[in-house]
Amino acid sequence: MGGAPPPRGATYYSPTHIETILRRARVSGIEKESTLRYMIMWFYGSIMVEGTRPLEGGILRLKYRADRRRPGLPMESPFSFYKKYWSKVAAMFATFHCMLHAKR
Repeated sequence: MGGAPPPRGATYYSPTHIETILRRARVSGIEKESTLRYMIMWFYGSIMVEGTRPLEGGILRLKYRADRRRPGLPMESPFSFYKKYWSKVAAMFATFHCMLHAKR
């Protein structure tokens, strides 16, 4: 069939709608268009990259090794946990960087 539905908010932050928002900002005389662009990319990236709501995501989401397991399961080794964690952080930074510079 059609597969999974798009993430919530994906249509609101479509490229055409983002352009509409920025065009309206220019016409309205908003001085900090770069700040508006950054905030839109943050919200868009939270939905599309992290799969979270924009106010739950962020540049660096703190995760702790002890918080990742259910009670009764063994704790993951520090090496494997932090290797995966920092790999995800680096990939997310790279994705956000590419998105921010691609939309300019």
